[in-house]
Amino acid sequence: MAKNSNYREAFESSNDAIVCSDESGLIQLWNPAAEKMFGYEAVEAVGQPLTILMSTANQKKHQIGFSHFLLTGEPRTLGEIVEVNAQKKDGTILPIELSLSSRKRADGWHFTAIMRDISERNHLDDILKESESRFRSISESLPMGMHVYQLDADEKLVFIDSNPAADLMLGVDNSQLIGREIEQAFPSVVKSGMSQRFIEAARDGIAWQTEQLDYEDEKIIGAFEIYAFQISPGRMAAIFSNITERKQIEADLHRSESHLTTLTEAMVDAMFSVNMPERRITYANQAMRQLFGYSLEEVIGETTEMFYPDEAAFLAFGQKIQHSLARGESHIQSEEMLLAKNGNLFCAEVSTSFIYSDGVLSDVISIVRDISERKQAEGRVRESERMLKEAQRIGHMGNWEFDLIRDSAVFSDESYRIFGVSKDIIDGTFKSF
Repeated sequence: MAKNSNYREAFESSNDAIVCSDESGLIQLWNPAAEKMFGYEAVEAVGQPLTILMSTANQKKHQIGFSHFLLTGEPRTLGEIVEVNAQKKDGTILPIELSLSSRKRADGWHFTAIMRDISERNHLDDILKESESRFRSISESLPMGMHVYQLDADEKLVFIDSNPAADLMLGVDNSQLIGREIEQAFPSVVKSGMSQRFIEAARDGIAWQTEQLDYEDEKIIGAFEIYAFQISPGRMAAIFSNITERKQIEADLHRSESHLTTLTEAMVDAMFSVNMPERRITYANQAMRQLFGYSLEEVIGETTEMFYPDEAAFLAFGQKIQHSLARGESHIQSEEMLLAKNGNLFCAEVSTSFIYSDGVLSDVISIVRDISERKQAEGRVRESERMLKEAQRIGHMGNWEFDLIRDSAVFSDESYRIFGVSKDIIDGTFKSF
C-alpha cells in the first residue's frame, strides 16, 4: 500500500505530463501536469484516444506504429527518448520530449508516456545557435587571427577551428591541423609555456594575454600579441596579431569596451551584477544608482540584502534562485518589494540571469524595473471597472461595444440581464445578440 501511495504521489506531483493508455489506444490515466500542458482536464481526456494529443500529420504515423507493435511486439520508439510535435486542446502545436514504456498484463498491453514541454529549451537552443552564428560571423570578419581549442578529458588541448585571417597571418592552412593536440600543431608552444595558459583559460576561465610572444618552428616565425579567453566551459579561443598591428587592436578593443559601457550606463532599466554565492554587488549602472539612491561606492562589495525590506525577503529571493537552479532554468522573473536608500518601498519587476564558470554558478545579472505606477494604475482600472458594473447593476443599465470591421461585440453583464439572455448562447457578434 505504501508503495502504491508513493507511486500515486509521484504521478500527481510530477512536473512532466504522464499519460497511461491501454492497447486500444484509449487514455486511462492523466496527471495534473498533463492537464496544464495540453489544456484538457482529466475528465475530458480519460477515455479519449491518444490521437487527441497529436497533429493530423502524426496521427497516421502513430496508428501504423501502434498496430505494428500490437501485431509483432517489435517496438520502434519504446524505451527511447524522442522529440515530437504534440497538439494542445486549442490546436497549438507543442514540441515535446517523449519517453514511452509498455507492460503486458492479463488484460493486455498497457502503455505509459512521459512528456516534457521543450518549447523553452528549443527557444534557448535557437538563441544559442544564433549566438554561435554571430560568433562565427565575427570571427570570420576579424582582421586578427583566431584559433579555437577544446580541452579533452585528459586535459589535452585539441585544435578544433580557426578563421581565415589566421591562414593569412601564419602562412599555413590551419584546416590541416584540426584534430591535433596543440603541441603537435604548434611544437614551439611548449618552450613558451603558452599551452598551460591556454589550458587554464579553457578549464578555469582565466584569461591570459601577452604583448609579445616570439615563436618559431619549421613553418611559422614571428612575434605575436596573443589574447586567450574562455568561450564556454572547456573551450577557449586565442586571438593573435602581428605586433605591428597592436595599436590598432588596442583602439578597437577600447572602442568595443566603451560601447558596452555606454550601452549599460544609458539603459533606462536598472542593472546590477553580483557574485555567487556571497551575492555581493560587483557592478551597478547609473539607472540602478538613481533608482535606489546609492552611489557606486556605497553598493560595490555590499550584499543585495540592502535592497530588501527585511532579512526574510532577502532569504526568500535566494530560495527562488535555488529552486530555479534545481529546475535547470537559466533565468527567473519575479515581482519583488524593494527598499530604496531613503526608506521608500516600491514594487519592482526583477529579471535575473545566471552566469556559469566551469560549470559552477559564479554570478547573476539582474535587471530591475520600478512597476509601482503600473500596479497603481492596474488597481485603479480594476476599481473603476468594479464601480461601473455596480452602477449599471443599481441603475439597471447596460452597455455594449460593437466593432464594425471585425463584426465583434462586447456586452456588459447587465446587458445580458436586461435582455434575459445567457452568455453561453451569444457567439460574440452583434447579430447573435
